[in-house]
Amino acid sequence: MGRRLNIQSVVPVNSSQIQGAREILKDNSKYRKDLVFDVFGYVNSLGDIELRNEPMGDSISGWIKKQEQKYIIAINSLQNPLRQRFTLAHELGHYYYHCGELEGQHTDITLFRNANGDQLGIEYAANEFAAELLMPENDFRNAIQAGNNTPKILSQLFQVTEKAVLYRAYKLGIVKTF
Repeated sequence: MGRRLNIQSVVPVNSSQIQGAREILKDNSKYRKDLVFDVFGYVNSLGDIELRNEPMGDSISGWIKKQEQKYIIAINSLQNPLRQRFTLAHELGHYYYHCGELEGQHTDITLFRNANGDQLGIEYAANEFAAELLMPENDFRNAIQAGNNTPKILSQLFQVTEKAVLYRAYKLGIVKTF
């Protein structure tokens, strides 16, 4: 039957890492249909970001770089479209929280990094931002409580990979392992 997710406890998420995502969701409802946020449409609406979808190596999900007065975000066109959505939201998290610190190109080789290997916490923050933008905590918990409690169903509802669903469930304390 597959893995089922149950709400076991409420584990608070660091609000500073998700506040930007919540503001985007609140201020841009036109990019939301049901439980799916159109992250591509939203990013394309921003005047200072150029979005590229191009082939990259298997281990590269995407990158962001500052070029003059503009930011360029590139997403690996060879990866699953659901993964591309999380990658774009992740790169948007870098833009939102770290744009003042970006120099040159920042390439993301592996998503869902171990926080211990992320000395500055920037990958962790970008993942938390992406997870909240694409799977808002309240909507995620409500979906599970409504019986949509398998990674496959939640993946379809939020248009993210099952791995992203499990990451979100783990970070919210819904599952114990990831």
